[in-house]
Amino acid sequence: MRLRPPKPPTVHVPTIPPGLENAIMKALEKDPEDRFQTAMDLGRALAAVWVPLDTQTSFPPVADQARSTSETPLRPKTEIVKDLADELFPDLEMGGEVRHRLAVLPFRNVRKDESVEFLTFAIADSVITELSSEQTLVVRPSAAVEQFRDSTVDQLEISRKLDVDLLVTGSFLKQGNAFQLNAQLVDVAGNEIVWRQRVNGSCDDLFALQDHIVEQVAEGIRATLCGSSTTPMPGFLAATPNPPGPPTPMPAVQTPHASVSTPVAAAATPPATPVPPPPQREYDSVAVSLLDQATEESDHGGDRKQTIERLERAVALEPDLAAAWTLLATNYHVAGQELGGGGAYTEKARHAAERAIALAPEQLGRTPRIARILVEGGRAEDIARAASALLADPAYSAGAARFALGYACRFGGLLDRALREFRAATGEHKERVAHQIATIYLQKQLYPDALRVLEEANASRVRVSSVFVAAVAWALMGNTAGAKDAVAELSKAAPSSVYTLMGQVLVGRLEGRNVSPLLGWLSEIDTSNGEVHCALAQVHAFAGDTQAAVGRFKSAVTAGYFNYPYFQTDPLLASIRNVQDAKSAFESSRLRHEQFGREFGR
Repeated sequence: MRLRPPKPPTVHVPTIPPGLENAIMKALEKDPEDRFQTAMDLGRALAAVWVPLDTQTSFPPVADQARSTSETPLRPKTEIVKDLADELFPDLEMGGEVRHRLAVLPFRNVRKDESVEFLTFAIADSVITELSSEQTLVVRPSAAVEQFRDSTVDQLEISRKLDVDLLVTGSFLKQGNAFQLNAQLVDVAGNEIVWRQRVNGSCDDLFALQDHIVEQVAEGIRATLCGSSTTPMPGFLAATPNPPGPPTPMPAVQTPHASVSTPVAAAATPPATPVPPPPQREYDSVAVSLLDQATEESDHGGDRKQTIERLERAVALEPDLAAAWTLLATNYHVAGQELGGGGAYTEKARHAAERAIALAPEQLGRTPRIARILVEGGRAEDIARAASALLADPAYSAGAARFALGYACRFGGLLDRALREFRAATGEHKERVAHQIATIYLQKQLYPDALRVLEEANASRVRVSSVFVAAVAWALMGNTAGAKDAVAELSKAAPSSVYTLMGQVLVGRLEGRNVSPLLGWLSEIDTSNGEVHCALAQVHAFAGDTQAAVGRFKSAVTAGYFNYPYFQTDPLLASIRNVQDAKSAFESSRLRHEQFGREFGR
């Protein structure tokens, strides 16, 4: 801790311009409030400094030093440099590295789950142990930080008590068997996040999970502060693997060729000079902070509009922050269902998803909803190719990539392949996977199996689309009572949902009632989701409205839903399969399905 103010730089180098000295002294103020508040402020101050041509060398010649003042004795430049370095950077040893002082705080158990409560301190304790051997770090011991478990003390106060300038903080969440931890490295004085990472895992083996988390967090901090990591910097500060490009089209996936040519013997040539790795990308700190806030709100059911506003500000400040585009796409997609105005939100979601994938294709293997957004937007082939490429790379989580591939295959009519991929999508939400598997069973006319899967999932909240699948299964089994119960549940959970209206039509027809008013309302539904268009076609066909059914079916195929095997066997579409106006749509779906099958069927 500095006990005396630094000496002005002109004590060591009398020729430094006054403006430059003033900027340096302001940057070294003890109170952070008295320093430059942004790098731009410092840049403006330095830009205003006028440096005469004869003072642009680092140090004046020795003779000039002697003439500059009779009171300044002649000194070697090395002494001047050492004194200046000791004065300005007390933690820097000549020939050494900066010793960062940091504390790892206990992690916050968001849901207070007792089964993983021990990890709040165990993870912090293990990270401390891992980092304590680093020569460039001064790490506060576990006993010093344990007092801040579940503490509400301000971070600035904690840093003062522990005499550190960096804090490692974070939180974790357990949902079912899935575990997610968010960690941050915070520069307290600058109020800036300098590194952050999200780590996902399974609770099958908690000790293995702890080891995995500690390894990831410690490695990320080393890469950021010590530069000693041999792996790329993790998290959102990692360099973008490909140069950013336009949001469309999606970058093609490159696959290695099977054959390798044998080089012809030739005279030895000198080895090529290794190309240094590109510098790590540092994102705008305000944009990253907005992303952190939005992530916290999304994880804990915050205000959807506020979350979207934060993310829109984040991507405006930092257009290349792929994680922000990914979360923005997800929130747009959900907002279309929660807040209405689905068409506008759908287009925004697709644009954001395309931007995220263009910047970082691996985002597809992290967030299943990105796959849903783009597949529903007619990009099934692109998503299947990208997901296949990710599955070939062991660096990425297989769960989300398999979900993406399964979703694309289901839209393309490869139902058996889709079923295998969904079953292998370990780590994904149970109810999300169950809905997809139940939908496949419904499309394969295995109605009892579809109902069994939905029942076994035992969803903690009503998933409207899943309840509609159950209603259709009961209706096609001729069980009016079961269909009525499902529709009653729909009406209670989402009375104005398109799924509720379609369910009411099914039950009304089973009971022989007039459903014309309901069909009128359904005709007003505007959607760009091909599968929803298909469901509307089925309901209209079941109700005997052939013209509306054909129109919706054609829209389904145009929108990118080409599940041809299902179209050929579905009882609800039987009445329009031979309608002349629908034949071109059936043929178009067949051709696209067969092409899709040649590339992805196995």
